Amino acid sequence: MATPLIPITLAWLIGIWLASRIALPTAAFGLAAGVALLGVILWRRAQMPRWLFILALAAMLGALRYNSVQPHFDQTSLATYNDQQKSVSVEGIIVGEPDARDTYTNLRVEADKLIISEQPTRTVKGLALVQAPAFADFHYGDRVRAEGKLQTPTNTSDFSYREYLARQGVYSVMSRPRVSVLARDQGFAPLGWLFAFKARAKNVIAQTLPEPQASLLTGILLGDDSGIPKSVQDAFRTTGTSHVIAIRGYNGTQTMFTGHTVQPDMLTIACHNIQGSSFVWGLFLFRVYSD
Repeated sequence: MATPLIPITLAWLIGIWLASRIALPTAAFGLAAGVALLGVILWRRAQMPRWLFILALAAMLGALRYNSVQPHFDQTSLATYNDQQKSVSVEGIIVGEPDARDTYTNLRVEADKLIISEQPTRTVKGLALVQAPAFADFHYGDRVRAEGKLQTPTNTSDFSYREYLARQGVYSVMSRPRVSVLARDQGFAPLGWLFAFKARAKNVIAQTLPEPQASLLTGILLGDDSGIPKSVQDAFRTTGTSHVIAIRGYNGTQTMFTGHTVQPDMLTIACHNIQGSSFVWGLFLFRVYSD
């Protein structure tokens, strides 16, 4: 008999909903899951009781999953020290590609040290979003020290910025701190090579194609849409095709094969001027397989 996926999925979702409404410790859901598993084993020959226990087991596993991804802050968590009156110093490694904006650069820093004046240095863990000065020389893998106020992300009237960052494991923000580089190349070397290749590819595209074609190709191949003019982004939203800019995987393959129909001049110029079409395909493969 085939396993009914829909009822099990619904039970899983019910377990997640239950855990979000009832604040029970993880151990309680684990114990309930153990009881349900024991019931599945003992009543494996009785069809109706067995499936009831299977559904109960799926629900408890969903609840366990929900509890396991909730943040739990203690004295070693960076977010515990948010919203203090005095400035602090955070040391850590940049674990993502710097996100350059008009007036600042977002750095995702995996913190490991916290320094509060007149207190001993603390060993901490947690991601911080550091809004460093624009046009500064920061790279993936840099070990940095950021001095400023550690804050909890705030929401706006129409966007839950706190939840958006929480889904990425970020619970602390430092706005416009003083940032200094302590060491270079402290991250995972192969990932650093990929980011360096991406930066080089972005520069080559910018030198080869005019705007807005260069920014559009960069957005499609490299996933960096920061340079696309607002008018072009609005046009994509109006026509319901904004997903093309964030393309990846199978859809990316479709875009490459249909590109001559949509933007023939852009791809033709790229293939003839960027030292052959192999470079364009190299960019495409990087875009697809780096996500």
